[in-house]
Amino acid sequence: MRIVLALGLIGLSACGAVSLPATGVTNDGKNWTGYFTTKEFVLTDGNVKCTGATPMGTAKQQTATFTCDDGRTGTAVTNRTKLTGGTVNVTFSDGRTGSFNYGS
Repeated sequence: MRIVLALGLIGLSACGAVSLPATGVTNDGKNWTGYFTTKEFVLTDGNVKCTGATPMGTAKQQTATFTCDDGRTGTAVTNRTKLTGGTVNVTFSDGRTGSFNYGS
């Protein structure tokens, strides 16, 4: 019984370490990279870093908010197209927009 419990806990802790890569471009021509985990997402253009809580749930389309270290905020709309990936459309508080792909 203890071995089964220990293996289960190890498996669950590994789930938190899953990181899906993200890449995209904003309408001002800047390339962004980042990742999505089960807890957070991070996107950066190399100068600005934006973070938010990964939306959770079973819906294929979900919305999340994010905050950038340059003071901007925004909304990210995720569209899951497969179990391990999808697209994200972001809108920044200054009106800029971007399109990203995440996962595989």
